[in-house]
Amino acid sequence: MSKIALVTGASRGVGKGIALALGAAGWTVYLTGRGTDGNGGPLDIAAAEVNARGGTGITAEAALEYGITDIDGGQPVSHRAAFGGGALFGVR
Repeated sequence: MSKIALVTGASRGVGKGIALALGAAGWTVYLTGRGTDGNGGPLDIAAAEVNARGGTGITAEAALEYGITDIDGGQPVSHRAAFGGGALFGVR
């Protein structure tokens, strides 16, 4: 079973550092934060860096008014992470 983490604030700073470290350890990392547009924003770049380090980086947007949701249709990111392929081991 792969280890899965949900990292908030993953587009920069401490959150990005945590996401990159988990990626280097081979984790699947769900990255939330600002700056994802599917076209090379800061969160997209962080996910690509997770992938380059051997992990799996998956971006999601933080819907601040309604909580954290998946960009694919409103399902909570934590639900997708927990039920999308393994146990959710860490949340920042």
